[in-house]
Amino acid sequence: MRTIIIGGGIQGITIALKLLEERKLTIHDLLIIDPYPFISRWKTITNKIGMDSRYICSWPIS
Repeated sequence: MRTIIIGGGIQGITIALKLLEERKLTIHDLLIIDPYPFISRWKTITNKIGMDSRYICSWPIS
């Protein structure tokens, strides 16, 4: 199943991770569209609330 997620914020990334964890799709079937660099907005918002950057999700994208 090919999937496009609009928005790479917390909600978009969470949905993507859930789908990947449950093996509903593979990384090759996933496209996240966002006008900002990868998880840029996520880092901005989590930094505002004092979230440690070690908890920001990232994975290799091939």
